[in-house]
Amino acid sequence: MNFEIKQILIDSIPILAVTGYFSEETGKKMDQIVTDLLQKDYKHIIIDFSNCKIVNSPGVAALVEIAMKTVDDFDGKLIIFGIDTLKESVFFMAGIFSLVSLAQTQEEAIKKIKKDQNSSK
Repeated sequence: MNFEIKQILIDSIPILAVTGYFSEETGKKMDQIVTDLLQKDYKHIIIDFSNCKIVNSPGVAALVEIAMKTVDDFDGKLIIFGIDTLKESVFFMAGIFSLVSLAQTQEEAIKKIKKDQNSSK
């Protein structure tokens, strides 16, 4: 299945925009990107699912692994936004929200990260 992950920086915060189908293959690519960012000391990462149509079970499992690595191994934080109600319920059942914060918009996600960064100083 086709997918694309675009990476942009806004205020030194990486935003990863997923387009298409989030499968195991997408998860592997996302894991590479997130690991690279974490190793470069970007501890706060936003994932945009606005243009992601489908997340399959292996994709959900990959997202859980990415979240666990970010939070547990690097003491980082992931915020996701742009999910519909189906993805929200699937992510909830998979336990993703115990590791990842949810925002409604990119602006809200950036504000949450800035607030977290300021409180950690």
